[in-house]
Amino acid sequence: MSAVLSNYLAARNNESESLFVNTRGKPISVAWLQRFVKDIGKDANLSIPLTSNCLRHTFATHAADKYGKITTKALLGHQRLTTTEIYTHLSPRHFKTVTISHPLEQVERRN
Repeated sequence: MSAVLSNYLAARNNESESLFVNTRGKPISVAWLQRFVKDIGKDANLSIPLTSNCLRHTFATHAADKYGKITTKALLGHQRLTTTEIYTHLSPRHFKTVTISHPLEQVERRN
């Protein structure tokens, strides 16, 4: 367990089974978390709205890049790979690999 997580759990003054709790020691709600993420995006002055779903897609894309879609499927808790593929997208790293190998790119590099 990381030091940050250990310190967080040690500082809590309740015995809740939930990892994240509100000020009353009750589990945070999905709606609260969604508002929290949205507010963080606004505070960061992002050009697009930040949502929990956006974070899930971003996580899935990076995980698929690094570990592959089968591992990402397990990390996301999906039963079917087709569901995981909805969340994963081609990252800029993959686009660069593809464009470098394109014949027209090879011609431009020689000039």
